[in-house]
Amino acid sequence: MMIVYLSHGLESGPGALKTQAMKGIAEKLDDCEPVVMDYRGMSQPQQRLQHLLSVLAERNDDPACCVLAGSSLGGWLSAAVSAQQPVLGCFCWPLRSV
Repeated sequence: MMIVYLSHGLESGPGALKTQAMKGIAEKLDDCEPVVMDYRGMSQPQQRLQHLLSVLAERNDDPACCVLAGSSLGGWLSAAVSAQQPVLGCFCWPLRSV
């Protein structure tokens, strides 16, 4: 099974339009499970990064079977994790400096 982790931006949340649109696409794919991350209340990028790594570990998901996708800061988080360990794919849309 492919797991798709979706990460929202700094001033957004798990219910954001872009995140929910990507979730809807992932749900239509065979053998694919979307995981929508929730970083609300975590203002620091490193805090969010640790949360994403913790969820990956807690779920016992093999990163090589995971696609990480995110918008803005969520894209940075996806790229940061993919730089640390091999993942199936990493997709980021509009990034900005953090």
